Amino acid sequence: MDESFVQRISNLVAEGNIKRATEDIEKMAESEPVAKPVGEAIVSLMRGQMKEALKWAKRALELAQEDPVVLRVAALCHLYSGEKEGAERLARMAANRDVGTEALFTLGQVLLEREKFQEAERAFQRVLELEPLHHRAICEVGVCKLKQGDRRGALVCFARAFSIAPDEFGPVSRVIDTYFELGLAVGIISLVTLTRGSEEREDVKMLLDLVALLLAYQALGEHLSEGITPSMDTLVENLVQSCATQSAKVQLQIARILCSMKRYEHALRIVERLEDTLMTVEERAHLEYLRGLVEDSKGQSDEALSHYEASVKLSKERWEAACNALTILLEKDDAKSIEKAGEIIGAVSEEWRNRSPELMFNEAVYLKRLGRFEQAKVLFKKVQSLAGHTGELARMAKVEIEEMENGE
Repeated sequence: MDESFVQRISNLVAEGNIKRATEDIEKMAESEPVAKPVGEAIVSLMRGQMKEALKWAKRALELAQEDPVVLRVAALCHLYSGEKEGAERLARMAANRDVGTEALFTLGQVLLEREKFQEAERAFQRVLELEPLHHRAICEVGVCKLKQGDRRGALVCFARAFSIAPDEFGPVSRVIDTYFELGLAVGIISLVTLTRGSEEREDVKMLLDLVALLLAYQALGEHLSEGITPSMDTLVENLVQSCATQSAKVQLQIARILCSMKRYEHALRIVERLEDTLMTVEERAHLEYLRGLVEDSKGQSDEALSHYEASVKLSKERWEAACNALTILLEKDDAKSIEKAGEIIGAVSEEWRNRSPELMFNEAVYLKRLGRFEQAKVLFKKVQSLAGHTGELARMAKVEIEEMENGE
């Protein structure tokens, strides 16, 4: 069994594309029968159907009890079904047969759940010997250190993991959980700030600044954007300054978080100091997207559109920039804007056009404006499905379908 099959099915389920996952499982099973129980085990596991997952995992083991991928999937099914002893046995068997990162990482996960923290840390360290930038393994090493009382070592690991993958929230969540365990909700921001004051490592200091700000934002919500107290402004200012020594990738993610908090001026300061920095095409596309958000916040739709377009031209993965650009163009609703909307849709990767319900909604509106009602209805129905038939987006898609069916 190939590990890529497991990853492909996992990704499809994570995207909510169960139908496609089922089709891929059936197709793979034609040439490799064990793919059926393995695939079904993954689908059941990710949907929280533990009894089914365990049933399929045991069936897979009957077909291929020596296959390391089968053993790894079975270990996870046993672990999350509460059969931790069986999970450890299977995970060790998988790691003994395959010293790749997935098997070793799974072994680490199981040992961590079994509270064998030193062994778990060694398993995650073995992952890092093979893949030094494996941010999930670095984060889990931090958890192991934390469980063994090494909070300082844990913070260093969490900061390193965040620096490698700032778009992954795991390391930040781990730090927040750590401080909640230490001080619950009472004086928690002061506790984080106190730790930050004695910290010498810039990456750790930056991570603590981010955690303090996120905790404050959770407590005060949208009021944080109004500068309700000087201390909130100070938290934002601390983060803007402490992230300055980090990579462009990290700084751009910090700027994005600030935009989500409506701290556009602070986000713009980060973006402007990065303008002349050498960065990848993807990072430059991210920067253009953030500039678009800032201009949008000021009501400068033409300037925002220019930046969103530049972002999409740089990277076909920047679906959110395309989505915002389409919103502006569809509001203009003139022939030139509609034509440009079509160009932007065509510039986005097919993968993201099928994954993002927000982008798909705008594409459906575009098709409706062109009079291509049947195609528009198909997309609106898919939006409803991706949104789980709940929430504002699903409601809007329903309204659009009803309007077309009623000839409005």
